[in-house]
Amino acid sequence: MRTKWPNCGRYPAVNIPENKINWRNVCLGWEKIEDVWKNNKGSMIEFSNNRDFAGVVDCCLLYDNGNKLVTGSRNKSLQIFDLEKLQNKIPFLANVQASAKTNAHSGWIWCMEERQGKLATGSWDTSIKIWDLNNIEEAETSFKAESPILCLRNEEHKILAGSFHKKLYTFDKRVDGECCKSFRMHTRPILAIDCCDKYVITGSEEGTIKILDRRLLKSPLKVITLPKQDEKVVYPTAICYNGYTCWVGDSMGNLTLINAANNFETENSINALDKRRIGTILERSGGIFVAGGRQQNRSYVNIYTPTNKPTPIASIEYTQEISRISEMNGTLAIGLTDGGIKIWRPALDVN
Repeated sequence: MRTKWPNCGRYPAVNIPENKINWRNVCLGWEKIEDVWKNNKGSMIEFSNNRDFAGVVDCCLLYDNGNKLVTGSRNKSLQIFDLEKLQNKIPFLANVQASAKTNAHSGWIWCMEERQGKLATGSWDTSIKIWDLNNIEEAETSFKAESPILCLRNEEHKILAGSFHKKLYTFDKRVDGECCKSFRMHTRPILAIDCCDKYVITGSEEGTIKILDRRLLKSPLKVITLPKQDEKVVYPTAICYNGYTCWVGDSMGNLTLINAANNFETENSINALDKRRIGTILERSGGIFVAGGRQQNRSYVNIYTPTNKPTPIASIEYTQEISRISEMNGTLAIGLTDGGIKIWRPALDVN
């Protein structure tokens, strides 16, 4: 891998057991990202929507191998787009809207995650709802918290969610409407969450990341405080965790590598978005996608090597502010705060 990523440090970024690495997928992923985003973006087509159509898009999610897109917005609606119907000569998303649910929540739809065809959405109306993506006319299940839901993880039987009023919630999806447990974990809103079968990791506006034992969820095993910059509190805004590597994005555009395999020690940090707030981190076998807010009328989706010293591979620039992104199987979806949606999709995959 040193020949593919010279001067980029070590791959994998932390020590991972050899049997957990699929080197074929790593090489294919790297080649795909290099070919598409660095060497030949001309092989991709960018599709857009009518900005008045969606309202401010706060979350977007690709599913079905990247062939479908679901969005949630501040007009409280869910919208699904069938991307297989896109055509090279008609670069507009409005032509491929498959279904929509107006007033899916009574507040802004702020976060979502799909699992096995079931979509969990979290809203400023303090509720979490479960939807069947084949029919979003009515929610299958609904849960109620005490304050707005700002982040969530959708697991097989449970939902973990972070809230505005500093609490971490766990809901049992098999029991409609009931909260299993809630814990006041922070002194400020919980903005980001990720987990595995052993740990739950939360990030708060107070400027800390807390590592929790999945079985207890009472007191943190470790607390990481992000260093201040320009005498300002720097707080985590995005977490991407795979059980070994934990990437944290923050309010000042830093991408920090935490080694979960070594007692969650901080290993390295780079400024990935030039002091712009990071909204999304996506780790793929061939690269790390980092995207976020706007400064000086510029926002970016930046792609870095997935090494312990991330190095830029490619960048996509917009004048509008980016809220969230999603990537799956070579398709990239970008949600914008002016109501725009951008889709980058391989030209050979559309009619």
